[in-house]
Amino acid sequence: MTRKFDKRIHNLKTQNEDIRKLIAHSDAFAKTMLNPVISKTFSESISLAVTQVNGCKLCSYTHAKNALKA
Repeated sequence: MTRKFDKRIHNLKTQNEDIRKLIAHSDAFAKTMLNPVISKTFSESISLAVTQVNGCKLCSYTHAKNALKA
């Protein structure tokens, strides 16, 4: 049996939905960003791994650039 992986396609609609969710949870987001549980380097490493699975070129570029800064 072959399992199919459905990639998450990010478009303007889903981006706007994600921004709305982020704003709705802005207090928790700010608390996490100010007191991170994991390092920025490790966080970007996780993001790069997820990006490889998703295959998004823009995300790959952005997270690679951020990882180099971390």
